[in-house]
Amino acid sequence: MDYFAYLGSHGYDLSVVSDFAVNLSDSGIDNATQTPNHFGLYRLGDSTDPSNSRIIYNRLVGTPNPGSTLQGCDGHGTLNSHIIGGFVPSGTVNGVNFDAFPHADASGFHYGRGMAPFVKIGSSVIFDPHNFTFPSYETLERMAYNDSARISSNSWGAAVFGQYNSDSQRYDALVRDADNQTAGNQEYTIVFSAGNAGPGGTSVGSPGTAKNVITVGAAENVQPFGAPDQCAIGDSGADSANDIIFFSSRGPCTDGRKKPEIVGPGTHDSGGVFQATLANPPGSGNGAAAACFDASGVCAGPSGSNFWPLSQQWYTASSGTSHSCPAVAGTAALIRQHFLNISLPPPSPAMIKALIMNSARYMTGTGANDTLWSNSQGMGEVSLNNYFDIFDTPHILRDEIDLFTASGQQVTVAGTVADNTKPFRVTLAWIEPPGPTSGNAFVNNLDLEVDVGGNTYLGNVFSGAFSVTGGSADIRDNAESVFVQPGVTGAFEVRVIATNIAGDGVPGNGNPLDQDFALVVYNAVEGPTPTPSPTSTPGTPTPTPTATPAG
Repeated sequence: MDYFAYLGSHGYDLSVVSDFAVNLSDSGIDNATQTPNHFGLYRLGDSTDPSNSRIIYNRLVGTPNPGSTLQGCDGHGTLNSHIIGGFVPSGTVNGVNFDAFPHADASGFHYGRGMAPFVKIGSSVIFDPHNFTFPSYETLERMAYNDSARISSNSWGAAVFGQYNSDSQRYDALVRDADNQTAGNQEYTIVFSAGNAGPGGTSVGSPGTAKNVITVGAAENVQPFGAPDQCAIGDSGADSANDIIFFSSRGPCTDGRKKPEIVGPGTHDSGGVFQATLANPPGSGNGAAAACFDASGVCAGPSGSNFWPLSQQWYTASSGTSHSCPAVAGTAALIRQHFLNISLPPPSPAMIKALIMNSARYMTGTGANDTLWSNSQGMGEVSLNNYFDIFDTPHILRDEIDLFTASGQQVTVAGTVADNTKPFRVTLAWIEPPGPTSGNAFVNNLDLEVDVGGNTYLGNVFSGAFSVTGGSADIRDNAESVFVQPGVTGAFEVRVIATNIAGDGVPGNGNPLDQDFALVVYNAVEGPTPTPSPTSTPGTPTPTPTATPAG
């Protein structure tokens, strides 16, 4: 099915621009104005009306470098903006056939379509033009949040060999509150690339080692070029959606926490190029890249070409976790908009993480086929089919409505399995307090226990794709899952246990020790309303390397 038709079948109106934005911290986007030259960044791809633009701000944050420019001459930020939200129409519009070259291949794949082709995008330039600007992260994300960003996409990081450092710590705080100058907690979903330092373990970069961000590794995309791109990724690295590409950084973190949470397509990913002028009609001809476009920030096409496909200049391509990251950020935007479409409150960052992990597609190919939560594939590859199936199946969502204030408390959710032909999946996630930068970074320990089918399962105790009995409770990770194979029937009980509340998980509410959480139970009909247990029992830095684009 055509991707736009697929989104329409799930209730999205692509003609309506979202009321929130995705912030892109990267190199510049297109011509660095709110009227970009590429039609793909406009509502419905219609660049004839400037008010259709979905780029809402362009600003440099930090210290400018020699040759400073907000423009997307290197291609990295521009490509990623199109992966998040590029719009390439279907059919023939104003005499332009968008279902054929140069906009689509023979199978109908459109080169410049993004995950959320209705979303607004803001540009926070932190690579100017190639070097890091050393921004204040707090200033950057506060400005973005106040300009309506609710998701932040970050395809950059420093090689710290899995360590949790001060940058990780700062981003952990920003997920809970993107604007500490305003009363209350302005929660904010932040997505980071894992890095391209694989295949060895403990290779995730910072701030991707933060607990509360969603860290994204790279699976293979399926898009053959006929020859390697200019990062030497050949067609064998872009021929199976079940494979993890070798360069994708792997966990664990140095304190034993699992990373990444998820993977997305990260090879031969295509998207728009900064154009010299606005084409009229939009998309006509073969495109004309801006004179400054040099593709220095992307892998680009084969045979020395700055473009993919060849013989046109509308689109380029690249490989790296830099490009799987915006795919997941775009997915987060889809999830937020889906909640709004069905009249639910906007999901918290913890809920978005829980949904993405709960609905991931288990991968069985090279570099995968391992035990979840995997240090290679995370919980699997992001899957819209599995996400929408949650809402087509009886399910339970509890989003930060329960608050633990002491160790030993618990929340219980009970009910019955809805359909024994489907798996039974439970995912718990919570926004942790920032941790120390030496020793263990984890602070508050919640544990997930599930009774179903006559067995008890503990969170994150898996063999392959499914949970097994036995094992030990996970003391490190702030997301836990139980996935039970199809065939299970009858009653279930899910317990979220506050094993150790040692920090202020929800700042500003007067409780110095507390923690909330998000819970997803898939394939479940809920029984009586759960209540928290009142019982309480006693609980038992070096300089940061210069950040570089993740690829």
